[in-house]
Amino acid sequence: MWWIDAASTGDGTDNILSGLAALAMRLCPQWAVTAGTDARAAWAISWLQIHPGWLLIFDNVEDPRELNHYLGTLQGGHFLATSRISTGWHSIAPTMPLGLLDPDAAVTLLCILAFGDEHALPPGTREDAEALAAELGYLPLALEQAGAYLHETGMALADYRTLLGQVIDSDAGGIDSERTIGRIWDHSLVAVETRNPQSVTVLSAIAWFAPADIPRALLAPLCPEPAALDEALGVLRAYSMIAYGAEQSLHVHRLVQTVLRHRGTTAPGAYRPGREEAERLIQQATPAAGAAATEWHRLLPHFMAVADSAPEHSPPSTDTVDAYEAAAQHLYQPGRDGHAIPLRTAVLAQRVETLGSEHPDTLTARHNLALSYGQAGRTHEAIALLEQVLAEREQLLGSEHPDTLTARHNLALSHAQAGRTHEAIVLLEQVLAEREQLLGSEHPDTLTARHNLAHSYWQTGQMREAVTLQKQVLADRERLLSSERPDTLIRDGTLVTALDDMAGLGTVRDALTELKNRIRLHHARGKSLPALLFVGPPGTGKTTVARHVGEWLQSLGLLRKGHVLEVTCADLAAECVGQSASKVRAVVHQALDGVLFIDEAYALRSSEAVDSLIGEMEYWNDRLVVIAAGDPRTMDAFLLSNSSMASRFTERVEFPPYSTDELVEVLRRRSASEGYILTPEAAERAGQWFDRRRTDPIQFSNAREVPDVFSAMEIRLARRFQADPTTNFTFIAEDVPPPEE
Repeated sequence: MWWIDAASTGDGTDNILSGLAALAMRLCPQWAVTAGTDARAAWAISWLQIHPGWLLIFDNVEDPRELNHYLGTLQGGHFLATSRISTGWHSIAPTMPLGLLDPDAAVTLLCILAFGDEHALPPGTREDAEALAAELGYLPLALEQAGAYLHETGMALADYRTLLGQVIDSDAGGIDSERTIGRIWDHSLVAVETRNPQSVTVLSAIAWFAPADIPRALLAPLCPEPAALDEALGVLRAYSMIAYGAEQSLHVHRLVQTVLRHRGTTAPGAYRPGREEAERLIQQATPAAGAAATEWHRLLPHFMAVADSAPEHSPPSTDTVDAYEAAAQHLYQPGRDGHAIPLRTAVLAQRVETLGSEHPDTLTARHNLALSYGQAGRTHEAIALLEQVLAEREQLLGSEHPDTLTARHNLALSHAQAGRTHEAIVLLEQVLAEREQLLGSEHPDTLTARHNLAHSYWQTGQMREAVTLQKQVLADRERLLSSERPDTLIRDGTLVTALDDMAGLGTVRDALTELKNRIRLHHARGKSLPALLFVGPPGTGKTTVARHVGEWLQSLGLLRKGHVLEVTCADLAAECVGQSASKVRAVVHQALDGVLFIDEAYALRSSEAVDSLIGEMEYWNDRLVVIAAGDPRTMDAFLLSNSSMASRFTERVEFPPYSTDELVEVLRRRSASEGYILTPEAAERAGQWFDRRRTDPIQFSNAREVPDVFSAMEIRLARRFQADPTTNFTFIAEDVPPPEE
């Protein structure tokens, strides 16, 4: 076996020729030391032609055509080539793409390299390792480099993740300085620029976007001619710097982005490579006011990424801030303002920089950021900002100005959210009195203040005051808004009635009744729709109940359509990297305004599909309910498959196994629905059949056993009817299969 570095050195040296010359030096040093490079290489080729069974490894081949001469000349051995180039091999040899590590394997490798495999990990270390491995994109070389650095320096995992852009070139821990991730991609960028300088411009802009599902149309302004963009992207794909996805989208490894974001100048006010282009692209891509949600859907992650990745001391331009404002406003309208924190933060920074801290537009930006913090549950940060806004508006506008009242009201709500109910009551009483005086008793803003004050009274046990105010609010809203509005009356659904008609689901009915009450409470407080876990063995009614949930939530006024889309994990995960996000998005769009039911959800092992599903759930949290179903042994693993999963699926409904009596009752109802009578003797023998089936817990499938035994009983009854047409349509004990069948 002989290893040859086939990478270009940039000085005209033929590394393959030099590698073959070095082989001659190893095999015949006495002669080779007196010969030139060309002669030694020719001798090595002759030796390889004579001797079979060898393996030549060409490492980092930059042009597959460079191997044609050697492949045609040398027939007696084997070749293995590695390359960053993914194209051009079809006429030379079969290729085998080297993918990323599985997330669990990546975390395990990182922990072993950093801490050794003989030590127990301190609390929280595994979680930090999961976050760092994800940031490194599960790339083996990056994990090796990080593990070596952490082992040598003792740096905390979280600190390495924070400083990733600065340590990506480090060769600590025995890592070859030319084999660090930063240096390898630097070499690739030089090769890319040599072939097509426009490719580097495009890649530098892509570095500031989200790593997945980048619309090709977003990049079009970088290249006036469509063919020029196609050629630039083709070179990047050839060097594996990007991958193509569905719907004319691109994907880039997040570590490539990290490397590129930390290149170039750090001078205050100066742009890093690609940053100015990325901001200009989102400015040009901003949909017009009132645009459909689908126009924003693919763009929002990239607006967020550009806002969140802004270098220090480089505030965005006014045009960029306008784009951020448009995106944040789009999130605000359907109640997803908690996701707009990066956008609101960037807007505030620019307002302070250009207008000053007390300018009205700056106060509005600070107020909007506070609201985003509040909706994201970061109440202490929200309170701090709102207190600042309230003080400044009182000074600049006066205590009774509408903007001041709004700030005071929102500060009260933040106090209530933080559990500081008494502080909230003091502010709400002041707001209510001022709104009644300025706006009137029946103004919608006054009604809102009265409702929130009543809720705060209720939380502190002041029931009489709470009831008095709520009665007034309800009467006013019924009169002013009509009883058909969702904020006046939330109608009861039909799910519990449906469960009453089904045997064996009593505990499920009770659990869903409690869930209905919680959903009503959350809806009244402006919270998003829940995601549900249906947990139980096969055949316990999970799918059947899920089919009723959409209608139930529609009757509550929470879903517009209420349809249920049933999918399996195969409908969400693709075989090729970069394709799962598009599959997930297509499925979610079909389920919008209804329920997405994922059966056997534990089988969803694609990290790309899981990440995409969570992102879609967050984005459409007011128009989509996701139900994940599976048996208890697997659903816990499903929740651990992603650190965000448990926080999304917060409502768990247990479906216990059916008892024998319940299965007999299901059989009785099935028989009655088909026009048959089940005698007591037949029911008793059916119970014995179910008990016998239950002894094999792997094969036993609860209510799914009923169709099997019913079919067998019907066959036996049909035989009796064939022999005697006067036979009653009644199941007797002899119609039930023996327990051993």
